Amino acid sequence: MPPINEAQLLEEWCIQQGERTLKLFMDPAGETVPVAQPGSSVGVAIGPEGGFSAEEITILKQNGFMPASLGRRRLRTETAVAATLSRLIEPSEG
Repeated sequence: MPPINEAQLLEEWCIQQGERTLKLFMDPAGETVPVAQPGSSVGVAIGPEGGFSAEEITILKQNGFMPASLGRRRLRTETAVAATLSRLIEPSEG
C-alpha cells in the first residue's frame, strides 16, 4: 500500500520526494501514465478535481515532475489515485 501524505505545502512535498525513479503529476495535457519498472520508486502528485494551478505546475516541473494523463475524463481525486496506481503497475490492453 503506498503512503498517502497529509496536506502540506507543495514545495515541501516535492523536496521530500528526493531522487525518485519516476516523478509524475496528473494533468489532462500530459502523456499517458507510464508503467513503472519493478523496484522503481515513484512519486505521484494528484491535485484537486479542478486541476493544478499554473504556479503549482511550475513548482512540480522545477522539481523534476512530468505531466501524465489518464485520458480526457475528469476523475474525482480518490478515483484518480486508484486509476493511476492501476496504470503504473500494469499496462492497459489495446
